[in-house]
Amino acid sequence: MPNLPSLVVPTSHFSAESLMLQFRSAAALVSKFSTRRDLCHSGRASRGPFARVAPALSCLACLVFSGCGQGEYEARMKTTENRVRQAAKFSMLDLTPRPIPNTNFLIRLPTAFAPPKGFYYTLESVDPFGSAGNISPDIMQPPFVKLPGIQAIMQSTAADDRGPQYPQYPWFCYLAAITDADWQTESVRLEAEAARDKMGAEGEKKPDGEHKAEGEAKPESDVKPSDEAKNAEPSPTADVPKADQNAPAGSEPAKADGAQTITVKAVPLTDYLVQKLSKAFPDKTFAWEEVQAEMPQGSATKSWKRLSLETEQPFQFIGSASNDSLSKVPGKFELYLYQLDGWNILVGWRAASAIDSKVPLARLAQLAAGTIQP
Repeated sequence: MPNLPSLVVPTSHFSAESLMLQFRSAAALVSKFSTRRDLCHSGRASRGPFARVAPALSCLACLVFSGCGQGEYEARMKTTENRVRQAAKFSMLDLTPRPIPNTNFLIRLPTAFAPPKGFYYTLESVDPFGSAGNISPDIMQPPFVKLPGIQAIMQSTAADDRGPQYPQYPWFCYLAAITDADWQTESVRLEAEAARDKMGAEGEKKPDGEHKAEGEAKPESDVKPSDEAKNAEPSPTADVPKADQNAPAGSEPAKADGAQTITVKAVPLTDYLVQKLSKAFPDKTFAWEEVQAEMPQGSATKSWKRLSLETEQPFQFIGSASNDSLSKVPGKFELYLYQLDGWNILVGWRAASAIDSKVPLARLAQLAAGTIQP
């Protein structure tokens, strides 16, 4: 096949005139070679060189006759380049958003959670440990804090960064969702339940004759009321009489004659989670921080709150024998909270520190946060 002269479009002088000259040069090449027919081994004719230059000529013609000057062309190329780079940032996430069960929210999650390596469980999933019935909600929770409104858990595995002679580790993503109204009711129930347990176990009284309920204040956690708590409307309450410790949790039981009662109130979800983590890890300090998660489009962000923890914690493969459990392994936990239209969306992330290079937990968490859709 004859060698084709190169078709060069100078970038230093990318004008309509220079493009027209290049187009005429290319047209001459087409006139020279388009009448030539090369026979393939099958005996059928092919158009040879013309088939190779035709796409380039089409693009060139579009540039010339569309009036696309150098500035506009470079701007379009820059826009395309930025889109490609932005998409590459989110390449560790599935392209298809996953619905958060029992809500209208969608979120993109890491590709590592896709089968066969990954597992996805909801409250309707069969018990992975072989028991009859559905999975226990407790299995779907982090081992040190229960997320209100738990909806799903995802699990994947990764090898120890130090080499194949070390164990594989599971890592997890937790999805929870609860409305403001449901949390108010659940919070009162939890506080009333804790108050009954405390009075039944200790029977202690404050100096002023009142009983202290867990959740009112925790000196060891040094938790100050959040802005959310300060500005909140009056919370639902429940009276817990000492004389009737068997009353249904969260109810408003009648006060027995001579019985001392304590009134428990709903606490903001943010304060509740800080209190529970502080109780589980009294040597750690927890405070919510604001996070602006970049969206895939790159033009805006999503506002979240985040709690972070790095300490020894247990890890166990869901569905595995108890001897596969790693009881004390250095690991990381990040909890993201998104609040919109009366919803509280919690996304928790947990992984062993030994798989940091394969599971960049902080980066994955923030990328996924930017993809949430109501």
